[in-house]
Amino acid sequence: MKKTIAAIAITVLPALTVLGAGAASAAGNERAAVERGRYLVRIGGCNDCHTAGYGEASGRVPEADWLQGSAVGFRGPGARPTRRTCA
Repeated sequence: MKKTIAAIAITVLPALTVLGAGAASAAGNERAAVERGRYLVRIGGCNDCHTAGYGEASGRVPEADWLQGSAVGFRGPGARPTRRTCA
């Protein structure tokens, strides 16, 4: 019985370690992707047209309010603008 438990532990624990590392790596990749997107939105000027009050506040708008739409352009995920707003 002890040999069976030891054999299971020797077989299962390394697999769990690999799976755990994969999950941590995926979480790290997701964080990196979010940071990259945040960077692209900032340097691309997306907030200039797609975030209400961004220009008036000199860019000091909470991130939660970014890209929510404005009278100038895009209205948010899934909405269709009445005119073309971006190339």
